[in-house]
Amino acid sequence: MMKRFLVAALAATFLALPGAALAQEKVTVWWNKGFYPAEDTALNAAIQKWEQQSRMKIELSFFSTEDMVAKTLSAVEAGSPPDLAFGWTFDFRASPRWAFDGKLEDLSDIIDPMKDKLAPHALESVNLLNGKTSKRSIYAIPVEQQIEHLHYWIDMLTDAGFKETDIPRKWDDYWAFWCEKVQPASRRKTGQRVYGTGLQMSTGSTDTYYHFYHFLNAHGVNWIDKDGKPTVDDPKVKAGVVKAMDQYVKIAKSGCTPSSVVNWSDGDNNANFHNKTTVMTPNPSLSIPGKWLDEKAEDVYYNKIRTVEWPDGQDGSPITYIASVKQAVIFADSKNKAGAKSFISFLIQPENLGPYIEGAFGRWYPVQPALANTPFWTDTKDPHRSVAHKQYTTRPIVPWPQIYNYKVAAVQAENVWGRAMGRMILDNWTAEKAVDEMIARIKELMS
Repeated sequence: MMKRFLVAALAATFLALPGAALAQEKVTVWWNKGFYPAEDTALNAAIQKWEQQSRMKIELSFFSTEDMVAKTLSAVEAGSPPDLAFGWTFDFRASPRWAFDGKLEDLSDIIDPMKDKLAPHALESVNLLNGKTSKRSIYAIPVEQQIEHLHYWIDMLTDAGFKETDIPRKWDDYWAFWCEKVQPASRRKTGQRVYGTGLQMSTGSTDTYYHFYHFLNAHGVNWIDKDGKPTVDDPKVKAGVVKAMDQYVKIAKSGCTPSSVVNWSDGDNNANFHNKTTVMTPNPSLSIPGKWLDEKAEDVYYNKIRTVEWPDGQDGSPITYIASVKQAVIFADSKNKAGAKSFISFLIQPENLGPYIEGAFGRWYPVQPALANTPFWTDTKDPHRSVAHKQYTTRPIVPWPQIYNYKVAAVQAENVWGRAMGRMILDNWTAEKAVDEMIARIKELMS
């Protein structure tokens, strides 16, 4: 009888305990797998610190960039998203549409107290329109960012008979230098089929429109206004698009970039640069030099590759850069919003976020200026990060255009820019004809 009484008493006591004591509270987190192991290591270290402080548990799943988008889109549509998700392409492929459809949690309570600690364009990138309320608010957490850089092989340039000081700063002269001077000289010297540039021109690469947007900026073209309305019907805008498209595609048609660019994926410009098929290439991060640092090839990193800014635009002024701000989101249907908010608030503290960003060897740049004012970024002995730091701190930067209208994501997903390039390269269309078709499709997608 006594034994039965004790069992009953213990059971009653156990059932009276709060839920946290019965089973550790869990936060489900989906995260873009790092480009380098150090990124994932830094994230796991932050998770362990937070778990010890919060007495909660994170159930972490890493996904590749493409899987991250596909799986999260499916989970959101099914009404069973993770509590917190972070994806490198959310900002220009998903977040604006999720916000418009009312799928995201308002995170103003996290961001408002730290607004003055964020770069203005980073804050603008997460101030998204909710179509259900017809109001803008903060629907994502800015974590890190990327802009476009240019890289070239110093030894290949030297072997072709040129000095770095020979590289022009004027827009038209810059591209002519690589195509009309460096490429033929390099081929004569090596006897190899070397190409002056590595510009993406496929419909399967996001780099295609990332590169091309900077050609538009160099020609003074804004194809969408801040009210989210396409301006491509404006004769001046259309003329600028045609001129930029014609110049961009002529680089391929003249043989100054590999013919395979019409089929390249995002990583192919990196690969062709690394194997020295191309002398120069644009890239929207510092992943190209970072690869050599990760492989401990420090001589290549410091002495053979150069990172530089884009040339000045056609009016002679520095071009405007477009920043892709990498975002973490919490969904309206997330089961543990409080836990997700607690963790992301912890992660974006400088002592936690700094090691995570630096773990990518400079591939991503901080959205909090205080995290960039460190020797990691400002040391002029580093020929890559110090240049990126100058770009971010002294040049005009704007967010991606989909923050003004979520339908831009559909334009980019269909890659109408790459399709127009294909028309010109494969079907021998004129720039005017290809742009006319492209404008008609943009208007359909954004109607």
